Amino acid sequence: MKEDQRTRELEVLAESSRLLTATLDLGEVLDRLAGIARRRLEVDVVRIWLLDESGDVMRLRAQQGARHPEAPGRQRLSARESISGWVMTQRKPLVLADVQQDPRLRNRDWFQAEGLVSALTVPIMLDQTPFGILACMSRARREFTDADVAVAEALTAPAVAAVRNAAHYAEALERLEEIQALQRVVSETLSSPALETALRAVVREMRNLLRSDAAVCSLVDPQTHRMRTVTTSGTRSDGIPGYSPGGGEGLASLVLREKRPMRSDDYLADPRFARPPAVETWARAEGVATLIAAPVLDASGELIALLWAFNRTPTPFTLRHEATLSSLAQQAALAIDKARGFEEERRRAEQTAALLDIARACTSTLELTPLLKEITCRTAAAVGAERCAIFLWRGGHLVPVMAQFADGHAEPGAWARFKALGDQPMEEVPAHAEAVRLRRPVPVTRESQLLPPDWFDSLGVGSALVVPLVSNDRVVGTMGLDASRSRAWRQSQLDLAMTIAAQVALAIDNARHYQDARQRATEVETLAAIGETLTSTLDAQKVLEGIADSAAALVGAQRAVVFELDQGAGCLRARAVRGVGVEPG
Repeated sequence: MKEDQRTRELEVLAESSRLLTATLDLGEVLDRLAGIARRRLEVDVVRIWLLDESGDVMRLRAQQGARHPEAPGRQRLSARESISGWVMTQRKPLVLADVQQDPRLRNRDWFQAEGLVSALTVPIMLDQTPFGILACMSRARREFTDADVAVAEALTAPAVAAVRNAAHYAEALERLEEIQALQRVVSETLSSPALETALRAVVREMRNLLRSDAAVCSLVDPQTHRMRTVTTSGTRSDGIPGYSPGGGEGLASLVLREKRPMRSDDYLADPRFARPPAVETWARAEGVATLIAAPVLDASGELIALLWAFNRTPTPFTLRHEATLSSLAQQAALAIDKARGFEEERRRAEQTAALLDIARACTSTLELTPLLKEITCRTAAAVGAERCAIFLWRGGHLVPVMAQFADGHAEPGAWARFKALGDQPMEEVPAHAEAVRLRRPVPVTRESQLLPPDWFDSLGVGSALVVPLVSNDRVVGTMGLDASRSRAWRQSQLDLAMTIAAQVALAIDNARHYQDARQRATEVETLAAIGETLTSTLDAQKVLEGIADSAAALVGAQRAVVFELDQGAGCLRARAVRGVGVEPG
């Protein structure tokens, strides 16, 4: 009898050993092994459960003979509960002649649907540590013998080897696939400086490597922590509008705090984070079940983007997926850095060209009005604003003298709306007062209260920047730049605005000096003409008419009258008239 039992065990080992040399695919090995167990033990159903990487949950990896395969959500068991959990914790076989009467049974409805009566369950051990179970069940009542238990235990040995070999093989394949994917990402990143092109490659490979239903890359503003979705794959929407993980809500908030990959096996019920209405609405619309996210960090360790993927089924993400996502995050960081470097070079080139353009405009004319018209239009475009206005000191007050849109279009009603806002002196407006006092750019938002609130609505201002015009250590005026949407002005924009403002202030000073010099020249010419008139004739009427003409030209008047005192009549009499409909006398 013992010899027959030994022969039976050897046959099982031989058959299962041949199986190990036939394939390295774990799923195929386990399926075949379940088939061998079913045939050798003459049972109806065989199931193989293996621990997942958490060590707390067992997942159904293979089954043979079942008439009613369980739904995906029920292909998991606790490693400490149920009959299987008892076998795992006790590390020994369990034989039950009437399994449905055992209080430890879980999935009782499935057992009833299958009509299963008896069960034999043995642990699968690796280095004295259980990592799975082999469950053999029959629909007819059966008293499993010690020989049956020995055969079942003999079948677990090749299962251990199969798992080990398949794991090494799968890991090698995954690593090869990951290397190839990273090579494709690097290739596309190097071939194109466009940020979206590189990130699109990252998202594509991320979805393939993680076998996820969807994948997303979102840029994160380092100041506000607001996310902006750049590219997606497999999603049903464009992302979560206005979402900021800095608020401590959503899985992304944990990633932001921990700065490491995080995952959730049940996103909508995960107690580790809150889900605000916008996030929950998005998750339900997408059908999110499991989710994984990884931070993309720049060289200083600041979060600049998020890579995240999700499944619409309970398929969990693993530690291996976290490692893969971390590798892709590094590539995404390089892509973002390269794209930003390219963008910075392009921006510097554009700024240099804009400065040269404005410098040429500043030297192209000494006429103040056409000069300011040209400068305001070019300055708005150079700084990235939609509109630019110049305010100059006149009579002790800051007075608006020119305003232009970056694209040069006219908006006739804008000046009327500005005048309707009231007569508050511009130098008393906090933004302009601060720019004059501090002699540096002053960023303005609705919340800063540096501009009257009604300006934002009436003039369509979302954000503004007020820059002092300083020449020869004197503030000669201010320059206002604004955009229709709320924005944060970058330091590079502030620096560029100050550089341009210095050129503009110098150009304004030069134009004013030119106007003063031309005015003085006109005065000299006029006085010389008057002197010439006085010496060229003795006709008093002609002399007075010459004086009227010269005086009108000197001050730029349209009308001029020279009066003579009539002492006898005690009144003034008009002797020379220009531009007035009266006769002399």
